[in-house]
Amino acid sequence: MFSIEFCIFNIFSLQETYEQKRSEHLAELQKKEEEMRQMFVVRVKEKETELKDAEKDVRILFILECCSSSLWGSTCRGVNIQPI
Repeated sequence: MFSIEFCIFNIFSLQETYEQKRSEHLAELQKKEEEMRQMFVVRVKEKETELKDAEKDVRILFILECCSSSLWGSTCRGVNIQPI
C-alpha cells in the first residue's frame, strides 16, 4: 500500500500540475483575446476607409448631377459642398 507521505506528495503534485495548466490556459485565452481585439480594430479601420470612399463617390455623383442638369443655377448654388 501507499504511505501517507506518498499520498500527500501526489496531492501537492496534482495541485501544482493543475495550477500550471490553468495558468497556461489563461495565458492562451488572453493571447486569443488580444488577437481578436486587434483584428476588430483592423476591420473597423477598413470599414471606415470604405465608408469614406463611398462618401466621396456620392459627393462626386452629386456634383456631376448638378453640373449636368439645369438645376445648377437654381438649386445647387445653395448647397454647401465641403472639400473632402
